[in-house]
Amino acid sequence: MEWVSKFYKLQEEYCPGTYTGPVTEDNHLKVKVIEEMAGRGNKDLLELGAGGGQNAFASAVLGHRVVAVEMNPQAVQHARSLGIYVIEGDFYQVDLDHKFDVAVYWDGFGIGTDGEQR
Repeated sequence: MEWVSKFYKLQEEYCPGTYTGPVTEDNHLKVKVIEEMAGRGNKDLLELGAGGGQNAFASAVLGHRVVAVEMNPQAVQHARSLGIYVIEGDFYQVDLDHKFDVAVYWDGFGIGTDGEQR
């Protein structure tokens, strides 16, 4: 999985703002699916591969308590600047001592098999 870190560094280089851009209306619209899928009310939410934290921020605005996991140091820094609690590391390796109501993985590419992602 060593290629993953290199890939996401290149993505930010070729698509500036991917991990450091602002929280947009699209982020706020995207996270509304949480209520559709998990019901109304605030949830303990785990976001895997959180990128720059834009979706995690939009989730927090809705009242969810968010823990994010992200491996890209630049993205982690941006997410933390938004006030998001981020665990920096590989989500396949991280130890979590909390049970979550909802886990989301919004925008991953090439990480594991379909079965592993499920």
